[in-house]
Amino acid sequence: MPTLTLTPSLPLSAPLVEPAPTASAPIRRREYALLLAICLCFAVELSFFAPRATAVDAGQALSEGNPRNQLVYGLAYLAIGLLMYRKHVPVAAILARVWPLTAVIGFAVVSAAWSEYPEVTIRRSIGLVGTTAVGLYLGWRLEPKALIVLLARVCAICMVFSLLIVLLMPERGTMEHGSLAGNWRGMYRHKNILGVTAAVSVVCIWFAAQAQGGFSRFWLAMLGVSVLNILGSSSTTALGSLLGMAAIYWLFTLRIIARSLKMAAVVGAATGAALLVLSGVIDLDAVMRSVGKSSDLTGRWPLWTKLVETSGEHVILGQGYGAFWMPRNPVVNQIWSDRYFMPIDAHNGMLNVYLDLGLLGCLVFVLWYGISTYLALHRLDRKASPEAGFLFALLVLFAIYSVPEAIFLRGNGFLWLVMVVVSVRCCLTARDPLVVTELSTAEPVRSIVPRPASRFAAMTDAPQARPPRLGFAAGQPEKKP
Repeated sequence: MPTLTLTPSLPLSAPLVEPAPTASAPIRRREYALLLAICLCFAVELSFFAPRATAVDAGQALSEGNPRNQLVYGLAYLAIGLLMYRKHVPVAAILARVWPLTAVIGFAVVSAAWSEYPEVTIRRSIGLVGTTAVGLYLGWRLEPKALIVLLARVCAICMVFSLLIVLLMPERGTMEHGSLAGNWRGMYRHKNILGVTAAVSVVCIWFAAQAQGGFSRFWLAMLGVSVLNILGSSSTTALGSLLGMAAIYWLFTLRIIARSLKMAAVVGAATGAALLVLSGVIDLDAVMRSVGKSSDLTGRWPLWTKLVETSGEHVILGQGYGAFWMPRNPVVNQIWSDRYFMPIDAHNGMLNVYLDLGLLGCLVFVLWYGISTYLALHRLDRKASPEAGFLFALLVLFAIYSVPEAIFLRGNGFLWLVMVVVSVRCCLTARDPLVVTELSTAEPVRSIVPRPASRFAAMTDAPQARPPRLGFAAGQPEKKP
């Protein structure tokens, strides 16, 4: 039988191409450590480390920001910008692929044109764009397992540090005044921030352990610390959101029920509960008292009513990103004088987006969040992998938690950073090929740049496209021995 020798058959005119860095390139320890440090800058409470120097009132924080914190975040943005430059990140292609997110950020930035306080909108837009850039790089650069483990480690560090603060420095690690006195807050300024960060930590650690093949002693210990922080914070919102997310996630992992029936069950349950409360069948006051809360949701319901009644002048476009909660706004002044607390946001995710960006901004935001959730659910239906579960679980958790808290479009915030990472991973599917196909040979050879199957190439950690067959020129039939 004749012997066939396979040799590279490339035209002599094929250009010499230096392999470009791609998302699948191995990440070095220094870069990984830098990304971990950058994530920690957003996850920790920077004001905790300089309480006297960073102590500012609500009005100054809203209108001017915190200079020390801005310096730290600025360094993080600079580091990510340098990484993007060195790794030749295809920013335009990524933004085109995640166009719903691009539309949301673009709308927020453009709102400076009609903002009541354009200087505030521009300043906050810088933080929003910078935080989004960090999320884009993380979602593009790290493969799924490494990404989940990185976020889990960041959360674990925050949870352990917060627990140590509570145990060793209780005067700083617990709430001090009113009915919240004694509740854990760790290194954060409020117990609810500790609660929601701990809830995100539970999700990240759970799927990080699954991605690594099971729960090691380390992950079990970190999971226990996270749950302990939720319970110590007495954050009913965080605990309820986590339990609700777990129930919805379990429902959508059932293969014997069609997806349409699952969605109908979730929407029907939420709508039915709202109707029962509004009709008086369910005594909301008694239910809230049983969990130590008031029927007005700790002042949220009167706040929401007031905000809806006084927002009629900027229905379509809103007052501009970050321009509503200003001390110079007469509506805010009235709320601060009427209420027993001084809210700096609407305590509702979509209502806060509406006040800033109006109905049009809400539509753009819902489009982005809906597409991301659909893509995550589609992945979960195809295969219940740790990455698919991680993406869907976090999106559901954030959707539930946004009902009593304003967590959307928060520049320099860890929750917004995680949302961007999740959205990027949902949009950058594993089917996108890489731009450059490297031929794995011992000797340097000419490489060719095949025409990509998608215009959004070189954006994922997908395996490289298969190299051309060796030994056969283009268009020649394959010879059989």
